[in-house]
Amino acid sequence: MQTEKGIVKTEADYLAQNRGLSLEQLQDEINKLNRRILELKSLQAKEMIYKKQYEDQ
Repeated sequence: MQTEKGIVKTEADYLAQNRGLSLEQLQDEINKLNRRILELKSLQAKEMIYKKQYEDQ
């Protein structure tokens, strides 16, 4: 299983090879992916809280 950083690196490599992006553009793409990872982790944490609250009822 890949870590988040591994996934971001893989995605960056793909973008570099297939879209010919500059380093600045790649960094922007990496930043977008990192923000998305944080959003997903936040949603996952909220889901766990709601699940725990539901189970405790």
